[in-house]
Amino acid sequence: MAVIKDLFFDVDGTLVNPRTNEIDESTTRVIKALKEQGYRCYLSTGRSLGSLQPEIKDMISWDGFVLNNGQVVLDPFEQPISVTEIEKPLMKEIIEKANDLGIALLLQGQSWKLVSPHNTAVLEVFSKLNEEPLPYEKYNGDVTYTFMIFGHDYSILEEYPQLRYAKGHSSYVDVMLDGFNKAVGIEKLNIQDYIAFGDSMNDLEMIKAATLSASMYESPMVLKEASTIHSTTNQDELEQLVLRLQLLK
Repeated sequence: MAVIKDLFFDVDGTLVNPRTNEIDESTTRVIKALKEQGYRCYLSTGRSLGSLQPEIKDMISWDGFVLNNGQVVLDPFEQPISVTEIEKPLMKEIIEKANDLGIALLLQGQSWKLVSPHNTAVLEVFSKLNEEPLPYEKYNGDVTYTFMIFGHDYSILEEYPQLRYAKGHSSYVDVMLDGFNKAVGIEKLNIQDYIAFGDSMNDLEMIKAATLSASMYESPMVLKEASTIHSTTNQDELEQLVLRLQLLK
């Protein structure tokens, strides 16, 4: 088999340590080493471009971006290759129903926007991310690619077959348009053989479609079973996975 040079990395829980909410020194070291040895490195995340941590964006010159679970795909210069947004009337209707039910939503467009008052689930998720909770803002027809539902009540989605969701590690789900996922986003880059690294259910399709794949220590069992290898330690995870795949000389 030819050497695979395209590598896709999830962000939260993969590049960012889920136990410290920081980037391990070993992770930065191994990503830079891969880039120096000629690998093409891409971000593949549920986050929008504007919500990426500066430390992630500035780590290396990324070769492309699969964002919002595949609904936004950008080239190395952050120019659009493929962009699909949720229609504004649909988003407005969902927000109104969610607020009536006391369900909190966070919109993911160019950046994040919390369009519901704070509740326990909102505070829990932002605490898990080690970030300050965003202020509540009203929806003003903002461009929205995907959104998050905080808490464990996703019943509102039963009314919308055009949407699907993937559970996160904390009290939220990522909601996207049906037919989109990270693997679909990668297809927009015309890349067939690649190696994927991920930790959560929104990585499942990418992990399954990859030529080789690796999942993290705290990944759900279904993701580990779909991966070529999975981490058996919570120390220097990404570096250990890269070494086990024999990617570095």
